[in-house]
Amino acid sequence: MQIGGANLDRIAIVDDDKATRDTYEEVVSELSLTPVAETGPLPPLEEYLGLVRTRADAAICDHHLKVQTYARFNGAELVAKWYEQAFPAILCTRFDRTDINDLRPRRKCIPILLNPKEMNPDTLLSGIEQVVRELKGEFKSIRKPWRTLIRIEEVGADSNEGTINVVVPAWDSKKAISLRLSDLPRSVQDIATPGKRLHARVNAGAESDIDLYFDSWETE
Repeated sequence: MQIGGANLDRIAIVDDDKATRDTYEEVVSELSLTPVAETGPLPPLEEYLGLVRTRADAAICDHHLKVQTYARFNGAELVAKWYEQAFPAILCTRFDRTDINDLRPRRKCIPILLNPKEMNPDTLLSGIEQVVRELKGEFKSIRKPWRTLIRIEEVGADSNEGTINVVVPAWDSKKAISLRLSDLPRSVQDIATPGKRLHARVNAGAESDIDLYFDSWETE
């Protein structure tokens, strides 16, 4: 099948839960594509990155992969690494606000984030197509990064981790976004004070704060 101009036939399914893998296999099969269930335990990340590419053309991946020694890495890390290698993958996982803080640093390289309830043949097909097109440089408006003003509103602590709350006026001039200081460049951490203004590349067209990503920070 051609998806976004790429020939795809085999879809790897990376999830520690067998019932979920079985469900996704049915979804993949409905598209007349071949599901490749990854039963685990998975090898180390760098080894696994290349291994999957020998037996699949794209992937569906859960985030919580460290359950029951299924893997020693999480799905966000895996999907982001695949993106950097131009291998299309969708992150399909149950997530809450705590997970968003974990996902945010890698959202630039995770074009599609789905809840398992949203997974069906249509969302799978459109999701993979979006990833393939983005890998070719064709960004949807909700994903395209722009050099954007950032205003630091507050510097505090959350769960023993330093955080800053920032406002992106080009996205929403009133809503603050929490970012972990440890996820930011040292140059930003060193000057993080309330009222400080700086720039970063942000997908200011994002429909939800869950989808916002920050990259290429500028402190001067």
